[in-house]
Amino acid sequence: MKSFFFCFLFFIRFLLADAFTSDLYSKIKDIYDPSIDDYIEIQNYLSYEFRPLLNRLDSWQYRGKALEFRFIGRNDDEQIEHGVIPVNCEESDRNNCILLYCSFNHEYPKCLKKLVERIKNSDFKGHIIYRIGGWPDLEGGSLVFSHIPYAFKISSFREALRLGFKRAFWLDASVVPVCSLNDIFKVIEEKGYFTYVSPYNMKELANEEVCQIMGVPYSEADQIPAFVAGILGFNFENERALEAVRRWVDITKNHEEAYFSPRQDLCVISIILYQLGLTDANQGGEKATYDIKEIDRPGLQFYLDKFATQPNWPN
Repeated sequence: MKSFFFCFLFFIRFLLADAFTSDLYSKIKDIYDPSIDDYIEIQNYLSYEFRPLLNRLDSWQYRGKALEFRFIGRNDDEQIEHGVIPVNCEESDRNNCILLYCSFNHEYPKCLKKLVERIKNSDFKGHIIYRIGGWPDLEGGSLVFSHIPYAFKISSFREALRLGFKRAFWLDASVVPVCSLNDIFKVIEEKGYFTYVSPYNMKELANEEVCQIMGVPYSEADQIPAFVAGILGFNFENERALEAVRRWVDITKNHEEAYFSPRQDLCVISIILYQLGLTDANQGGEKATYDIKEIDRPGLQFYLDKFATQPNWPN
């Protein structure tokens, strides 16, 4: 009887969440071209501390980030920016693209701009699709995902698909490439995807609700590795990789409650990769580091400069 009560309570809370957001987005005159006032309206909704399911987020940082998410700048100098930049290729090239997005929180905008310049001045061949503030894939209608924690990632992949790119590679604003990104895209092309395995698993980072929603027994959660969601690429011409993106979109559209866990998008992505057998990834500790002292280590591919994007990290 107790379990039935909690299931019923969850169902009611989820229905309320869906009603709140449906009402929120219905007020936007043009969902494909929101105004600054529209962004403010969504931002105000996100700051509501008692909105449904928020209590499931990790209080370490992620609950606060969900409440403080900024679509618009903190002052007149911070304006929404968007660009599709060809690098060492023709504008019509649609082979490879790098996806970059950040909100107007902490030092993310400054770091993302540095990342754009670093890639522009590298040997990378392809396009950079970047946004600072606002939301990705507006023309594809992805703004309706903006209340879901970290759904800007799948929105960015949807945009790459809509623009006709064959391969797309997401990088968090804190990630600094120290290898040729062309080598990464070779892996994406050959294997269908690119990411790293972390030392953790879903028993440690997910919750029972997420596993249930995504169709995996929680008793097996310790067998599901946690993959690094901040460094992630897919080859849309690979059947299993494209299916992973499709499932990710479906979860976002129809089961947004799967995002409300201690590690939001990471859990969703990790379970999808596991279900599709896309688990042949390098150990993250071998190829990526948080330690600036290791930046010249042979074989290193990425440096994660968390303190640059968020000076108080991990406090």
